[in-house]
Amino acid sequence: MVLVLLSLLTIVAFIDIETGLIPNVIVLPGMVLGIGLSSLQGKTMESILGLLTGGMVLYILTALSNVILKKEAMGGGDIKLLAMIGAYMGWFYTLIVLFGASLLGVIFALPLRKRKIVFGPFLAVATLITIIVKHFKLIG
Repeated sequence: MVLVLLSLLTIVAFIDIETGLIPNVIVLPGMVLGIGLSSLQGKTMESILGLLTGGMVLYILTALSNVILKKEAMGGGDIKLLAMIGAYMGWFYTLIVLFGASLLGVIFALPLRKRKIVFGPFLAVATLITIIVKHFKLIG
């Protein structure tokens, strides 16, 4: 299951870097696949909660930042990508991924200032780090 997620994230990260877009043709089937694979492990509800947490938390944060900043702060692809990650990781680890990706994004973006930065690769790297930390039982 982890290899499937990391494969999807690698593809999405490079596409996002190159085009600034996260294709639905990858993330939407990835969500379904994540729920399906989680169901095989008896974690259907955790997967669904992860998908909803990833999608809704980032949607709300994006909507608030769009109102406050009066410009689009994040695209819908990032929201769907975090929802897909949630389908594999569950709600708790999805929040950790979001925090880690945000931290990485800020650290990376500070020196660049006003350039547009894509968020998908940060979500991918934060997911990888979270998987490694989870595997070694450093969190959760």
